[in-house]
Amino acid sequence: MRARGLARRRADGEQVPDYEARLLDAHLAGCGRCRDFAASLVPEAGVQTEAPGPVVGGETGPPGAKVGAVEAASPQAGPDQPHEPSRVDAMGKDKRRQVIGHAYAPTRARQLTYYGVAIGVVVLLFIGGRIAVDELDKAPDTIENQAPWSQGDSPQAPPQRFE
Repeated sequence: MRARGLARRRADGEQVPDYEARLLDAHLAGCGRCRDFAASLVPEAGVQTEAPGPVVGGETGPPGAKVGAVEAASPQAGPDQPHEPSRVDAMGKDKRRQVIGHAYAPTRARQLTYYGVAIGVVVLLFIGGRIAVDELDKAPDTIENQAPWSQGDSPQAPPQRFE
């Protein structure tokens, strides 16, 4: 879709930046459908079909702009329709092949089980923490007098007047 938009801009006489022009030319060199589409816009001018020089790294351009292999066109698609996405992965296997368990996502019951277990763990941690605080934060029944002035034979002096 991006290549077709750039081809339309070029055919309308709009100045296409050098970076995008090289991306378009590289795409048109490998994609017959887009090359035919661009040629249909300007049949007398022709379209460059040889691969251009490499896109120099470090040039500023739109994010995510990549020149890659374009999939073969389907016979039913016309020049204004987008490319048909591939149905096979890089290993040549069907992208929607069967998986273990015959599901691509966890079932509703499994999701609820995970959430229930997580909530149960939080509740148990709260209850355990509450019990630990209640048991460990108790004052002793009796406190032994250990300070030197609390002994029976220590001299007791009345408090002095403070001025």
